[in-house]
Amino acid sequence: MDHEGRLPAKLPSALLLATALTLAPSTTSSRSAAPRMPGPEPPRSLDPVAVNRDCERCHAEIAREWRGSKHQRAYVDAPFQAALTKEPLPFCRGCHAPEARSSRPPPPERAELGVACVTCHVVDGAPLAAPALVDGDDGSPSPASPSVPHPVLRDPRFASAAACGGCHEFAFPDHASRRAPEPMQLTLTEHAASAYADVPCARCHMPLAGHGPSAHRSHAFAASRDPEAARRALRVQAERASPTAARLTLRTAHVGHAFPTGDLFRRLEVRAEVLGEDYAVIASARRFLARRFAETPGPLGARARTTASDDRPGAPGLAGAPVVVELELGPAAAQLPIQYEVVYQRVAHASDGREEDAIIESEVSLVRGSLPRDTP
Repeated sequence: MDHEGRLPAKLPSALLLATALTLAPSTTSSRSAAPRMPGPEPPRSLDPVAVNRDCERCHAEIAREWRGSKHQRAYVDAPFQAALTKEPLPFCRGCHAPEARSSRPPPPERAELGVACVTCHVVDGAPLAAPALVDGDDGSPSPASPSVPHPVLRDPRFASAAACGGCHEFAFPDHASRRAPEPMQLTLTEHAASAYADVPCARCHMPLAGHGPSAHRSHAFAASRDPEAARRALRVQAERASPTAARLTLRTAHVGHAFPTGDLFRRLEVRAEVLGEDYAVIASARRFLARRFAETPGPLGARARTTASDDRPGAPGLAGAPVVVELELGPAAAQLPIQYEVVYQRVAHASDGREEDAIIESEVSLVRGSLPRDTP
């Protein structure tokens, strides 16, 4: 075994794959216990690099989608590396490099795997998949099963949010500093409280690709990195609240969670400004919509981050109500148009001071427009 406690890569790949499948039941076989769903640092008795290579060899089209995706680049992605440098926690490596031991930095070949084919599809030694798709349907699982060259365990939960929850909802890791667990990411809780609770994550995040025998769900995992997808997630109505103020009403649209979701430092900036004849800004205002945290003392005296407020569109505490933002711009706004914009921001890390001072990793303009000048 290698230094990760797993089979060495020098074994023939066919033998490695056979080892992985030894315990795999046939599609119709029964199990006394349901298989585990994917999650951080799964127990391994195989070489994930070699077995993943076998997956890619046969599933070339899906492998091309996965290569370069945010799943494949989960560990080597520059923004994650910057965050890990600031907080080098094993907890973070567990999800971003799940095919290595989280207690130490992963070997390069396992870091490069990120969240791999084997991470989600080889669990408890069995190739795991959702019920097979029927080409031309709406993406709902079908009991039909295509012919495959190895046994496949098909579990309906793999087509549900349960398959994603291991890495997309979790509490802060500093349990000893807290009186009760505090969610660090709560996407599945948001999903369960949304109007789309019965729609699986894959319906939006893994759209159907290909036709006939090659029909499958896309493994590109673009999600919020796709600007058009991000724009479709929000509906904004803009109007003048008064001669000198803009009012923007924000609602989520066709999305089964708050927006933004996931990383606790993602946020929306709602901004408005008035421009003079020379396009100089003569008045401006803005507001951020985000999860906000406070430091509270725990049972042992240590301070821990807890949620103080959450005004993201679709946040569970809003119970479906829209977010209304009013921005006062002063007398100049009464005589000139008001320009407005809603921007999705990925914050590199929290600022100890004002929200305006946060370091922005990237941003996407979602909505922009102009309100004509107020007329009596």
